[in-house]
Amino acid sequence: MTTINVSKKVIKSAKMNGESSLPTLESHVWRISGYTAVDERDDFFVGYGIESTSFPYKEQNMYSEELYDTEVDTIVLENEYLKAEFWPELGGKLVSLIDKQTGRDLLFYNPVIRPRNLARRNAWTSGGVEWNCGIFAHHVHTCDRLFTAITKLEDGTPVLRMYEYERIRKVVYQMDFFLPEGSKLLFARMRITNTTPRVTPIYWWSNIAVPTVADGRVIVPTDCAYVNNYQGSMALIPVPYRDGNELSYPDNIPRAADYFYKLPDNKRKFECYVNGDGYGIVQCSTSRQKGRKLFVWGQGAGSEHWQKYLTDENTDGHYIEIQAGLAYSQWESLPMPPATTWEWLEGYGAIKGDADKMHAEWTDAQIEATRALDEIISDKTLEEMLESTYKMATSPADELLFKGSGWYALENARREKCGERKFATHLDFGEMDYEQACWKSLLDDKTILTHDESVAPISFMYQPEWTAMLENACRGKDKENWYAHYQLATIYFTDRRIKDAKVEINRSYKLKPTAWALNVMSKIALAENHKIKAASYAVLASKMLPSDLCLTRYASECVYKYATREMCREYVEWMEKQGFSDGRVRLNMALSYIKLENIEKAQAILFADDFEVTDIREGDNILTEVYVHLERLRAKKLGVKFNKKAVPIPEKFDFRMSENPDKKSKPIRAAAAIKRAKRVLKENKM
Repeated sequence: MTTINVSKKVIKSAKMNGESSLPTLESHVWRISGYTAVDERDDFFVGYGIESTSFPYKEQNMYSEELYDTEVDTIVLENEYLKAEFWPELGGKLVSLIDKQTGRDLLFYNPVIRPRNLARRNAWTSGGVEWNCGIFAHHVHTCDRLFTAITKLEDGTPVLRMYEYERIRKVVYQMDFFLPEGSKLLFARMRITNTTPRVTPIYWWSNIAVPTVADGRVIVPTDCAYVNNYQGSMALIPVPYRDGNELSYPDNIPRAADYFYKLPDNKRKFECYVNGDGYGIVQCSTSRQKGRKLFVWGQGAGSEHWQKYLTDENTDGHYIEIQAGLAYSQWESLPMPPATTWEWLEGYGAIKGDADKMHAEWTDAQIEATRALDEIISDKTLEEMLESTYKMATSPADELLFKGSGWYALENARREKCGERKFATHLDFGEMDYEQACWKSLLDDKTILTHDESVAPISFMYQPEWTAMLENACRGKDKENWYAHYQLATIYFTDRRIKDAKVEINRSYKLKPTAWALNVMSKIALAENHKIKAASYAVLASKMLPSDLCLTRYASECVYKYATREMCREYVEWMEKQGFSDGRVRLNMALSYIKLENIEKAQAILFADDFEVTDIREGDNILTEVYVHLERLRAKKLGVKFNKKAVPIPEKFDFRMSENPDKKSKPIRAAAAIKRAKRVLKENKM
């Protein structure tokens, strides 16, 4: 019998403390060239759909370092084989999947909610299965509550439904989870609907965190993978052997890496991770989900630190991720036709094969893994289930448990007023809330309403239809409204219409001098390469509204990067008087002291016992670099020779995802590796 239970669970969690007060106008995205080293016949959309910001969303960067006892809404789907636990408020994450026959959790279960800076809006948590829809990277709703409802299949099997509207791509995504009686797989039926009359780039990756195990091996039915060649491009390489390592064993991979497997069209779409006895987790899907990936943190001290940094001191945080996407890699999106829906079915569960075969030569391991999966479910059955559940997926749910955002309710109101087609009408998107109020006023009354300049802007908008309405308002009812011109400036800036943004923000500031306008003026000055001016505007904004932490974080960064020494000295003295405890501000203060050559004060901040930066960005080695720089200055002062490579980095400063030279990899059969590599290169004409 299959059951579904809704409850609350007390766990340790950071406090989110709301969103940033500022628009997300800067980029946190790694870039890659549109030219690649892959074959000209490959359907490879490298660079397509990569967005420079997550505007109109605001950053979720206000979370605490401390953890508190917190009630989390929990939904459990369970049958005789599996127990699946979901947390709707973390983007619908599947946090645990227990194989009841063995008692093992197939996923890496993180017992705390500890946000860190890895997502498009900053906050992200490790563990479980995360569903990434819309734009490149960990998605914009990863720390948001989704609409959550309960429905059922025709035979009465309960279905957990979660859905939302993604505002950048203007798509509705829907996830229906079910666990039929007697099934050894949890099924996730996915739908994405392009609600626009335009072709739109679509990105989807299901990221599955699994705990690392002794002799753990990733098996996927292919002989090649796309990798970043670290020269701004992509290349196709043979797997599982590279640089003397057997890459199907993640412990062999020395540094943080992504391997995007290219699955042949005629092979099953699956990936599994098994331990030494041939037991582990498998993810499989219907044919639309063709991409598979392995992510590893690597073996270095910094990678070890990262995995601890994401959880608590009582948890073994070591994990890898196996992932599944619509495209071959995460450096690309796929062009989705207008007014179209894409669907596919994913399956998650335990797999058990012959241990010797699972750990034999690569071809034998692939054959055994495929055989073991075929015993659980066939490709034909997966495709048939996708089709047979269409009626359920397009029917209203029986009960709405939790509400998500009010943005699609607003979009439906706009469409109704403009006589445009509505999409996903079977989904209940509830009512609008305070975030949509000014935009509803713009729709109904042609004014965005006035706004208290001492209060952070509540929300932003980025959509051609709304831009046209706002432009009309700025020429009409809102001609003298500072807030309307401010909002229009943020849109123009995102469109890289820098001159137009400058006109609008200057108009806004003339109507009412605000810290919010000064912040945008700083961003415009940077875009025009006027760095000292950018720092000046940022400092003015911070001092105008010193209670706003986001303004101070930005200003303190601008000061150490761009300000004159005199400006830097004056501002850091002002910050000292304010007594900021925020880790990011304190780091920026330390960097300012280094700029001013006041090494003692910099060290006093950085080496304080309570110094902790909660939002170090993935790939950002600033703490390591600062520590090495201080050691260089100390060596210079003492008159001793300095060797950068010989500097031991304390753990709290080490976020490098580089390799550990002392880690030994599993031996491989050199002759077999060379022979296989030659065959794969020939077959794929690499």
